[in-house]
Amino acid sequence: MGPMARTVADLARLMDVMAGYDSEDPETALGVGHKAESYLAALKKDALRGSRIGVLRTDLGTNSDPGSQDYKNVMDVFSRAVGGTAGCRSDHSRSRRYPRFDRTATDWHGSSRG
Repeated sequence: MGPMARTVADLARLMDVMAGYDSEDPETALGVGHKAESYLAALKKDALRGSRIGVLRTDLGTNSDPGSQDYKNVMDVFSRAVGGTAGCRSDHSRSRRYPRFDRTATDWHGSSRG
């Protein structure tokens, strides 16, 4: 959920309020007529049962220092959050690295992490 919400239900409540057309943002016009009536009402307890969830473990920033305490703290919270999804009965047990994606992430930032 991140810094905006502590639960999926809280995030759905935020989406109910925030989603929709904004006259100051022309891109939102593409969504007119496609907004869910209520994200909160659409939540189902076992909606993720049997699904496979990909967890991206490649950080995209070029200023990250894996040896720093801040980095370790963030990764600890991240790992606990991913571990907490086990109760939704989804499969996120496999972890893979994607070297090609690492290269692409470096290209986005225009510099190497090495």
